[in-house]
Amino acid sequence: MSSERESSNSDDNNNSDEASESEDRESSSSENYEGSMDRSLNKDSYEQLPKEIKPEGSKRNEESKYTDSDFNMELLQKSDRLDIIPPDFQKARDHYNSQRVRLMHNNCLRKSCLEDSKINSERSECSKIDASSLYPLCCSIKDLKNLGCGFPLHFFFKKYIGLLYLIIIFFVSVPGCILYFTPHNGDEWLESGNSVSFATKLSIGNNGKNSEEYETGDVNIMIILTTILICVLFGTFIIFQRVQSKYLAQIDKEVVSPSDFAVMISQIPQDASKEELQDFILKHIDSDQEHIREIIFCYDIEKETKEIKKIISLQRKFHNYELLYSTNDKITKEDIRDDLLRSQQKVEEARRKVFTHEKQEKFTGKAFVIFNNQADPQNLINKFMVSILAKVWSFVVFTCLRVKSQRLKDDKWWGRQRIHIERASEPTNIYWENLSVRSSQRFWRSICTYVVAIFCIAIVFMLNLSLSILRNDLDDDVSKEENNESTTTLIIILISFGSSIIISVNNTILFHLVVYLSGFERHETHTKYNASISLKLAICMTINSGFTPFFVNFGKHHWFGRKGLAIDIFLILSTSFISPTVCLFDPVKYWRKFRYWYEERKGEKSMKTQREANEMSEGIDWEIPHYYGLSMSILLITCFYTPLIPILPIFSFLCTLYTYWIEKYLLLRSCKRPKELDSHLTVTFTTLLPLCLLSFSLGQFIFIHNLSESQNHYPTIALLLSVIFCLVDPVLVMVSSVEQVRRDPEDTEEAHLGRFVCEYRRSHPLETPNGERRGERGT
Repeated sequence: MSSERESSNSDDNNNSDEASESEDRESSSSENYEGSMDRSLNKDSYEQLPKEIKPEGSKRNEESKYTDSDFNMELLQKSDRLDIIPPDFQKARDHYNSQRVRLMHNNCLRKSCLEDSKINSERSECSKIDASSLYPLCCSIKDLKNLGCGFPLHFFFKKYIGLLYLIIIFFVSVPGCILYFTPHNGDEWLESGNSVSFATKLSIGNNGKNSEEYETGDVNIMIILTTILICVLFGTFIIFQRVQSKYLAQIDKEVVSPSDFAVMISQIPQDASKEELQDFILKHIDSDQEHIREIIFCYDIEKETKEIKKIISLQRKFHNYELLYSTNDKITKEDIRDDLLRSQQKVEEARRKVFTHEKQEKFTGKAFVIFNNQADPQNLINKFMVSILAKVWSFVVFTCLRVKSQRLKDDKWWGRQRIHIERASEPTNIYWENLSVRSSQRFWRSICTYVVAIFCIAIVFMLNLSLSILRNDLDDDVSKEENNESTTTLIIILISFGSSIIISVNNTILFHLVVYLSGFERHETHTKYNASISLKLAICMTINSGFTPFFVNFGKHHWFGRKGLAIDIFLILSTSFISPTVCLFDPVKYWRKFRYWYEERKGEKSMKTQREANEMSEGIDWEIPHYYGLSMSILLITCFYTPLIPILPIFSFLCTLYTYWIEKYLLLRSCKRPKELDSHLTVTFTTLLPLCLLSFSLGQFIFIHNLSESQNHYPTIALLLSVIFCLVDPVLVMVSSVEQVRRDPEDTEEAHLGRFVCEYRRSHPLETPNGERRGERGT
């Protein structure tokens, strides 16, 4: 009996391998797609189905208007292995192996594993992957280029942040701690004769309350060092941007991916055809028609993707009806089947219209064009590249003033719109269902996210303000009664520590809130989605952790002593290690492991599907938006408060070093393989780095201006200098030449096609019968 089962399983695996190879060949050509679509109604596949999931024909409900020939049995045949109960936990472990970060030489094995984990019920090629295929923890960050250029760029960015802290420590922290620790006049900020906190002794407030101490001497030395530091940091920004550009070009040259052969074209007229778009492209490149491999038009498929999710839910009900709903008279198998068929027909109809380019479909004005070589797309991008000033000029002249003169338009215009061409993102990085969303819609949804985040920050501000009032009352009691001085001082310190914990907890709440609300903005790519979250988090965390304590302790009399701004910021940055530690010991990871262990113990009694078991076996997500947002907010807060407390960059440097290895460990050992990441996220935050100069000089101006009672005007020089640098840096970025990769015209896509985990057509939600994007990290 077991030998028969093994032989049948091997036959099934061979059949599935042949079917997978057949699908690969058909999906490589758009002309063969219509023929492959008709396979969904194949009678042979229907006859091979197990008896328990075949419709009963004449015994069907009379109210059902669908016939057996309409029922998409191939979809059920492929999906039942993911939706049946109970699951195969060995298969789930193989799925876990397929989702881990592996070396590139196992890429082909991973590709086979990803396909098998979706359609095969038996053990797949994933079981052949062992620990030797894992990246070493001490591997070079350049080795991560096979995951996408965004990953080595991320760690390269983190290293540069650490270098910035070392420069600040050398120019400001070490001299500041030495100069400010000497006076021993910090006790003047206390009304009683007690000693001040350690944070105050290492701050500028240790010079005392006399404003004349902040006009000359040590303070002016620190102002000079800060001004020199601002110039040095600006020079490192320019160098880093150029080094980063060369580093990106080098990675791009070494790693060949589908995006090297593709471009994304926007602003296409609604009534344009593929032939017209092809003629438009050929006008601008010195190539013939054979150099264009495929053109994929983008449509509004939001409703269809919802139907796909509905199909997955209905499949679970249909395949496990006897286990879940057999005793429920209100739900019949025929009703589930009719709902499933109705959703299938909607998706099939949308698939037919989308891939045959019917005019009645909602065309988004965007298309992906795949070439046969790397030189043509690069030449096309270079020709259509436009500066920011040109975009502003075009918007003012043709949109605001509505000038219709054709003399002002060049050959890059098509009708009333200028065609925009950019390098396409990786196939698994695209949200196809979001390509129809307009920028204005996305902008207003982003505003709503900021409003909700500000509301959370306002609540924390009120809590911290209440705690500040309580601390002031306790401090006044100590000044009047000296009996309970030690106890009250301890309570004041605990309140300050509690205030920093509240801020840290709110940062975590803000992260989950921003991630949830940003999903409604519906960004075009996963990278842009991450960039949006990271930018919001950087702003919200900076306000929450940096500005909230400043306004709660407003005024120089609330900056120093046993309570106040100095001790609050000191505690906030000294406890910045908590957030990466929580990421390392993520409760979600251990909850998933417990659920998987609990269901595995049930064995055949488990009521989970294979799809749900696969999800439980997966690792946690690698939260790159949180890492960028946290790094940028700590950098801005550190720069702002370093003139007040020079020791802060030391804590920030140690935190950056700690988070660097935590993030690398999570990526290579704990998290599931993230989606491919391009350079957009890192480049965005690189352009924001000059803001730390403005933050540094602004903090110095505010603190010294108040402590010297507006008598010391030297901080104004550093402030004006940083403003000039912030304005000059974007101009230098615009005029500087971008490092270009020389593309070989003879390097064709067919030569690399077998190594690509996914392609553009195969990543489309409507391409596969069950709507799953191939090459992704499982569903």
